[in-house]
Amino acid sequence: MPLPDSVDILVRLARRRLLAMSMSNLVLTLLGAAAALAALLVGIARYLVMPWAEPLAAGLLGGGVLAGLVVAILKRPSRMATAIRVDRRLGGFDRVSTAMELSAKNALNEHEFRQLAAADRWSEKRDLTGFDRVWPRGPLPALVVLGLLATAFLSFVPAPSDVALAERRATEELIEDEADRLEQLAEESPEDVADQLRVLAERLRHAETLEQALTELGEARQELAEQAEPSDLPRKTALAGLEQRLRQDPLAQGAGAAEQALDAEHVVAGIVGGDPLAEQLRLGVHALRLRQEAADKGG
Repeated sequence: MPLPDSVDILVRLARRRLLAMSMSNLVLTLLGAAAALAALLVGIARYLVMPWAEPLAAGLLGGGVLAGLVVAILKRPSRMATAIRVDRRLGGFDRVSTAMELSAKNALNEHEFRQLAAADRWSEKRDLTGFDRVWPRGPLPALVVLGLLATAFLSFVPAPSDVALAERRATEELIEDEADRLEQLAEESPEDVADQLRVLAERLRHAETLEQALTELGEARQELAEQAEPSDLPRKTALAGLEQRLRQDPLAQGAGAAEQALDAEHVVAGIVGGDPLAEQLRLGVHALRLRQEAADKGG
């Protein structure tokens, strides 16, 4: 037996209202919790360098909204549950839910026909006035807005960690540039030396600080020095002079680092490439250049 049109329309409208209510409640609840976590995370990131804090905070907020929508759709009320809710909230006295049960039967007696007709007449005069509100009451919406404002405020206000993060990114760029230079140098070097330079470039890319990168360069230069011929006194003398320059701190001397790098390049230019000692001196030039670039960016 088909359900009367007025009853069917009322149930469909009420079901949409219940779905919207469920979405608003779940989204606001999960978004509020995500906003609180995001504000806490971004607040900590003001003082600790955490470059992933703001993307993670945005992901939490988006995930809260998406999770609320998905859960509300999966748990939307059935037509029978909606009919019972209509009877309770609008004073239907089981008219709508009874009509839903009777519509599932193939044949009805006279009393059941009268019940369907009564439900039809009652539903024609009803709308959703007095039904549940879509937007939840209470302090929840205000708390969600407060959490979102706090997260946005903490995300855009400058903080001490921003300087440290900028320095870290500048260091990463310097190290990446130096690794690229080493790979270019490897293409012009003998195979055994080229392999060591490629390995060094990969180690540099995993260095977290400028000092660690310089340490990697120093170790590589030492390894290449051990491969040099012991009788090669002139170039070892040049290498000793370069080592003495590297022991100084170009970051504290400003333009002195540029002069040291230029002197070292003149030394390397006077050596025929292709042996470990020549490559070691070139690595010394790379170290001086790396320090000079750090000094320029730091200034």
